Amino acid sequence: MRFSIIQRDRRRARSLAPLLRQRTLRNAKRKAVRDANKKNSFKPFLVTTWDGGVAKRALCLAPPIQAPESICFSANPDETLAFLHTVRRGLERSRREVVAAGGKRAAKTRNARVRRIRGYVDFSTIKKVGTSAAVVLTAMYDKYRRSSGIIPSTVDLHRWSDAAFLTLYELGFFESVGHVAGTEQRYTDSPSGDLRTMLMITGTNSQELQRACEAILKLSSFIEDEEPLRTDVHLALNSALGEAMSNVAAHAYPESSEESEPASLRLWWISASADRRRRMLSVVIYDQGASIPATLPYRSWARTLNPARAIGTVAGGSEVPHPHDGDYIEFAMGEGNTQTGKPERGRGLPQMRELVKICGDGSLTILSRGGLCCYRPSKNLSSRPLPVPIDGTLIEWEMHLPRAA
Repeated sequence: MRFSIIQRDRRRARSLAPLLRQRTLRNAKRKAVRDANKKNSFKPFLVTTWDGGVAKRALCLAPPIQAPESICFSANPDETLAFLHTVRRGLERSRREVVAAGGKRAAKTRNARVRRIRGYVDFSTIKKVGTSAAVVLTAMYDKYRRSSGIIPSTVDLHRWSDAAFLTLYELGFFESVGHVAGTEQRYTDSPSGDLRTMLMITGTNSQELQRACEAILKLSSFIEDEEPLRTDVHLALNSALGEAMSNVAAHAYPESSEESEPASLRLWWISASADRRRRMLSVVIYDQGASIPATLPYRSWARTLNPARAIGTVAGGSEVPHPHDGDYIEFAMGEGNTQTGKPERGRGLPQMRELVKICGDGSLTILSRGGLCCYRPSKNLSSRPLPVPIDGTLIEWEMHLPRAA
C-alpha cells in the first residue's frame, strides 16, 4: 500500500516537473524584465559643474547620491556618519581611477561636447550642516585634491541651500578644495557682529599647529572685548590649547604609520568660532590618522595601567564594528594625574576636559574610530559605540568663558 502511494506520487511529480520548470523560468524572465525596466527608467540629465573656473555643463549618467537634510553629529549622528562613509568610499574609488588613468579625470571624455560624469553627491538636499561635520566633509575633499591632483567639482552650486553654502563658505571650504585662491583674511563676522568664525587652518607640522593656537587665542579676545575673562580661565585656556596642539602632533600620526601615509598627507584640520553674546568659544580639531582606540594601548602610561584589562575583553557577535572604542576614549579622558600620579596623564584630553569643568558650562565630545565620548560638567562622562566608524579622530570643544569677578 505504502509502496503504491510512493510510486503514484513519483509519477505525479514527473508529470508536473516540466510545468513547474516552465513556470519558474517564466517568472524569472518577468522579474529580469521588471528589474531591467526599473534600472533603465533613469534618464541622464544635465548638471552645472564648477571647479573655480568657468561653470560648465555635464551629462550625469547615474543617479546622484542624496545627502541627508541634516548633516550634524549632535542632531543626526548615525545618518551623518553613514553619509560621510559613503562620500569617503566614493572619493577613494575616484582617486584610484585618477591614478590608474595617469592623473587624468577618468569620467572625462575627449571627443564629447559635454563632459560626462557617473553620478555625484547631491548637496542641494542639505538644509543644515553642523560645524564639525562641515570640517570632516571639507577634510575629505581637501585630501582627495592633494592625493589625486584633481580639483573636485561642485555640482549645481546654485541649488545649494543658503545654510549649507554659508557654513562651508565661512569655514573656507572653497579655498581648501582649490576652487578659489587662499586669502590673508583669517576671520569672518556674522551680519549681527556677535559671531566670528576662524577659517580652517590645515597643516602637517608643529609650526602650523602653533599658528592655529595663536589664531584661536586671538579669537578668544573677541569675547574679551566686551568683558575680560577670569584670570584662572585665561591661564587655563592658554595652557589647554597648547597641550591640545601638542597632543595632535604627538598622537595623530605615530611613527608606526609613516610607511602607510606620506608626510604630505599626514594632515590635521582646525576651525573655531566665538559667540560674543553667549560668550561661547568653540574649537573643532580633526585628523585622519591613527585613532585614540588604536594608539592608546601603545602609550607608555596606558601600558602601565593596562586599559584593556580595565575595560574588559571585547565580546564577539556585536552589531557594531568596535563595541568598546567609546570606553577606550573615556579611559583616555580620565581625571589626569589626580588619579594616576603620572604627569603625562594630566596633558592633552584630560586638560581640555578640566578647562570645561573650570568654565562650568560647555562640552568636550570626541569621535574616534568606532567610539564616541562626551563630557559635560552637569552629566560627567558618557560614551557609546558608533554604528559606522569615523576615519581618524574628531574633537569638538565648547566652553562658556565666564566674566572676570
